[in-house]
Amino acid sequence: MSAAHENVKVRYQQIAYRKAQQVEETRQNAYAKVPELAGLETELLQVNLDILQSGINKRLDRTALKTRRDALTKEIAAKLTQNGFAADALIPKAVCAICGDTGVAPNGGRCACYDRYLLEARIKDSGLPEYSGSFETFDAGVFSDEKGKEKVSQRQYMQTLKERCEKYAAAAFEDGEKNLILMGSAGTGKSFLAQAVVTRALQNGQIAMYTTAGRLFKDFYNHRLGENVDLERYEDVPLLAIDDLGTEIMTKNVTVEYFYNLISARETMGKATVIATNLTPEDFVSRYGDRIYSRLFSKISAKYLIPAGYPDIRKN
Repeated sequence: MSAAHENVKVRYQQIAYRKAQQVEETRQNAYAKVPELAGLETELLQVNLDILQSGINKRLDRTALKTRRDALTKEIAAKLTQNGFAADALIPKAVCAICGDTGVAPNGGRCACYDRYLLEARIKDSGLPEYSGSFETFDAGVFSDEKGKEKVSQRQYMQTLKERCEKYAAAAFEDGEKNLILMGSAGTGKSFLAQAVVTRALQNGQIAMYTTAGRLFKDFYNHRLGENVDLERYEDVPLLAIDDLGTEIMTKNVTVEYFYNLISARETMGKATVIATNLTPEDFVSRYGDRIYSRLFSKISAKYLIPAGYPDIRKN
């Protein structure tokens, strides 16, 4: 079992522990206010044990025991409500009503909460950098307002691009364009906007992941060497942002093959993918081939090529 699955297992254990703690705290408060509750609960526990034993111990009257169980349950609920507690205050509440916090759905498969916890565990150690971009902190003032050879100034262009990225972030989980390709030279704000898309997704309660091409392709390479690398996290996460694509080391039988499989799997599952790169469309074809180019630059992609004449803001 991978570390991510182990983390989910621990999470369910933590949920069970917290529920037990909460109920026990409520129980002690209820006992202090209604002392007879302790005796009633003790008797109810014994009755339930006797019901279990009645299948093999014929001297126990199963029908009478069930009648007594129901009466005790009603009496306990009544005393709780009469003293300001919820009728079911002494019964642990499941966080997930579907699986009862077991991780197993009624059909025997994995519950949706298990998959959600699994994805959260997978991205915990490989998410956004500490100081990451966001639409709220976007500052158009860092870009030049001079038009130069371009029809619009860098400031105007990046402000418009920021707004389009915001629209993508809002629609990527619905029926909007699934891919966002940000191309341009170094220092033009691509990484910031890619991070901002991920940040907005997280703010909206969605699950997203940010990674660099270096980290991604290193995992591909290590997996190729037979190491226990969890590549499913890159396929499963609803929104994946890959930054600095094209800076990774090209490795035979790894770079193109693994990257194609990832992009193909994500497209098949309808996942959203953000790419930030210094490559031009022509560079994509030369570096990764027609198959990857056709998938990334299809009609389900929003593609933006920042004009080459805009300066590197990191040099200002």
